[in-house]
Amino acid sequence: MHIVGLSGGIACGKSTVARELIRLGLPVIDCDELAKETTRKGGWGYKRLLAAFGDDILDAGTGEIDREKLASIAFEQEGARKRLNQATHVPIASSIGFALLGAWVRAEPVVVVDMPLLFEAGCDRFCGETVVVTCDADQQIERAVKRGMKREDAEARVRAQMPLEVKRQKATRIIKNDGDVEDAKAAARALADRLKSRSRLRGFLTSPWGIGAAICVFVRVFR
Repeated sequence: MHIVGLSGGIACGKSTVARELIRLGLPVIDCDELAKETTRKGGWGYKRLLAAFGDDILDAGTGEIDREKLASIAFEQEGARKRLNQATHVPIASSIGFALLGAWVRAEPVVVVDMPLLFEAGCDRFCGETVVVTCDADQQIERAVKRGMKREDAEARVRAQMPLEVKRQKATRIIKNDGDVEDAKAAARALADRLKSRSRLRGFLTSPWGIGAAICVFVRVFR
């Protein structure tokens, strides 16, 4: 199974590319969504976050984690991001592992892992290739502000992330998204066309079904 790591900075257009890949029929593991699931009330990640940050990160009405509060603490307080990563790393990594296992069992020839912190977490080493969606730093901030984020918060988040230049150097492929949404979708379509050209036979042969079939043939021939 060919694993493609998809990453990028805040407001670079990574989510647009991921949604287009899904629309085109490629399996995409959304690590942000998995993180939300594991940190919902009562979940493994939820309990670890409460142990790390206390009740201050909760929404008073629902008891769920207030993600805006948590993000503010993580980006503003010294050492908070390290505590955040320590609290969530194992639960999220386990969820990603199960999702990849499911794709393998289904004999998917390709699976895309949409992970904002792909390189920061060192997960790029598990990927057959990595794709980074990038744009100019000023564009990042302007796009984030247009989405409703305060300028100072947007600037703080850009500074806190691994520089895009470093991600570009680490990536095997780059989607430069300095244009509009349609340009990002066009780049996603080109990526999807290339990934879909990978043989389904190869996906089957490396799946548990293919391996099982090979073992059966081997036993019958050499018994």
